[in-house]
Order: sequence, then C-alpha cells, then structure tokens
Amino acid sequence: MKFGPDHTAIILAFESNLIYLMKIWFPTIRTNTGSDIYVSNLVSGLVKRGVEAEITWFPHKYELFPKLLSQAKLPDHTDLVHSNSWSGFAFYNPGTPLVISVLHWVHDVLFQPYKSFLQTL
Repeated sequence: MKFGPDHTAIILAFESNLIYLMKIWFPTIRTNTGSDIYVSNLVSGLVKRGVEAEITWFPHKYELFPKLLSQAKLPDHTDLVHSNSWSGFAFYNPGTPLVISVLHWVHDVLFQPYKSFLQTL
C-alpha cells in the first residue's frame, strides 16, 4: 500500500513489475438504509482517489434469498469483490479476492423495538 500526499491510502495491485490501480466491484442489495449510503460514499471516495470502483445494485427482494445472486456476472477485469456479510458468499469467484464487511450489528436485543417483523426474521 502506498500513501498519497494527503496521507490517504492508494490501493495498488502488482502484476509483473507493473503497478496499476485496482478495479473493485461492490455488488450490493439496495435496502434504502444507511448501508446504501455507506457503500455509495466508499465508492465515491475510492473513485476520487483514482481507483476504478463500481456498484451493482440488486433489488431488495434478494435480501431474503441471497443465494440467487450467485448468478450475477463478475464485471470484466475485476481485481477485488467487496460485499457485505449477508450476501457476500454469493459473489465468491475462484481467483478473485473477496472482502466481506459487517456493516451493522442489528441482532442485539436493544434494537428489537426499532425493527419490523420482517427485519427480525
């Protein structure tokens, strides 16, 4: 990892003595919650730093059946897949690193009063 003049990390990939900025794919289920904002801001920040980052938004219905997302096609020349802990397993592709992030811890009993019936399933 290298650092830019403003001390932010620049993500680099190395291949045969060539250095290039990575292409990162963010396959994401649109939930209209803070996690959508988080992913959008993350991708925007990476793009501003010269990283090729792309979001593919999937309909909210896949939240109930994330395994169906395994049919999604990996964009060409993707170096890394970054997804969340709920559906990330569906985007596993041998030969392409997969990073899984836990964005929220919503199973704590303190959250129960704020969750709908479907969110508690």
